[in-house]
Amino acid sequence: MQNYLFGYGSLISKNSRSRTGTTGMSYVVRVNGIKRAWNLNVNAVPTTAVGIVKAVGSACNGIIVEINESELPKFDEREGKEYKRIKLDLNSIEFLGNEKFDKGIVWAYAVKKPGVASEKYPIIQSYVDVIISGCLEVNEDFAKEFVRTTYGWDYWINDRKEPRYIRHLNYPNEKKIDKLLQECISKEFNKRKN
Repeated sequence: MQNYLFGYGSLISKNSRSRTGTTGMSYVVRVNGIKRAWNLNVNAVPTTAVGIVKAVGSACNGIIVEINESELPKFDEREGKEYKRIKLDLNSIEFLGNEKFDKGIVWAYAVKKPGVASEKYPIIQSYVDVIISGCLEVNEDFAKEFVRTTYGWDYWINDRKEPRYIRHLNYPNEKKIDKLLQECISKEFNKRKN
């Protein structure tokens, strides 16, 4: 049976995924019954990452990629012990493009123990840049949906000069990212610490 992986954060970015393992064809989707938030406190580099939890009435966009079963352990290692790999219900998936599938196993990484962003565990701009750049690979509306349907933009720092995120790259579209964030969540963006 074909395996798939749902990316709702940095795994949306083709470049970020390729730094971990090999994936195949991608599908642009929205998954119902889950809520995405800045809710995973990471101890290795004290930050807060995005995570999902089951939540009736919520939905989040992302991409689903084909993946060989032999590649899954690489992504399990990437996501670490703070996430657990869960199966998504195929009926919860809304395909936003022309391509779709109707059978297979769709995996996602859900947060084991949700937390919140704080001074000790800030949201870092270098990680946001990777995610938004991945979203922009789809289109700007998809990126805006990501921002508007992600909760918990509370304690946020701009670390672009000294990036903390391990898979950060220098993205040429920082101004476009900032404009998009300002447009979608201006109150939170304006509180970002430089």
